[in-house]
Amino acid sequence: MSNSASTTDGVTMERTSSEKLPQQDYVHGKCSDIRAVLSLTLSAIGLGVVMLPTVFASCGWLGGVLVITLGALFASFALTRQYLAISLTPSSKGPVYTYEDLGGVCFGKAGWIFTAIVVHLTMSGLCASLLVLLGENTTKLVPSISQRIWIVIWAVFFIPFTFLRTMHEVSYVAAIGMVSILTLFAVVSANGLMVGLTTHEEIAHDIFVTDVTRLATNFGVCILAYNTTNSAATLVRDMAKPKHFVRVSRVAYVIIYAM
Repeated sequence: MSNSASTTDGVTMERTSSEKLPQQDYVHGKCSDIRAVLSLTLSAIGLGVVMLPTVFASCGWLGGVLVITLGALFASFALTRQYLAISLTPSSKGPVYTYEDLGGVCFGKAGWIFTAIVVHLTMSGLCASLLVLLGENTTKLVPSISQRIWIVIWAVFFIPFTFLRTMHEVSYVAAIGMVSILTLFAVVSANGLMVGLTTHEEIAHDIFVTDVTRLATNFGVCILAYNTTNSAATLVRDMAKPKHFVRVSRVAYVIIYAM
């Protein structure tokens, strides 16, 4: 009798303690740390690259460095806080696979709905901004085609990527994107050096813009460019070692900032 009772109590205690464990101990995917770094980097750096010239043109060289530095620090801090919220959620409250799930865990159904609205509006804005910027930049390269047509072309080009289901699959595309961006920077840097050495025209530029409103506006632009929080919950779920997320995010943000 006593052995049976102790066994039952042991099972009950084990079950109770397991329900209190954070979900990071249960969630395991196939995405390695290196692929997670690539996925986080590409989720931010794509929009960041096309926005970067605008920030420096508006804020000046030192002002641009200040704004993108503050943007990187703020975004990295927010991402770390979000991961802690996800990883410390008890499994008894259900797995947190999306940003909306986190809102539901914290504030119930109303929190889930409100978070879903904010996330989808933000992501729609990011997609629209990226398409407009890509269309604008491509029009400068091929002016014979209008900006609207280029936006449509880019939108059609991105449609197949919406069928990628996990961050493990996205990481393969991210690796290709990283190589493309490094190649782009090499070409732009080489061209910039050639133009700087061969041109004799005086180029007007600002060192620092003292307009607080302009600095604040571009800080908001940088926050959007550095934004990776919308994919954090999915990435934590798909990582093979989700406890490494903070380390992965810091490496990713160092790469993003360097770019």
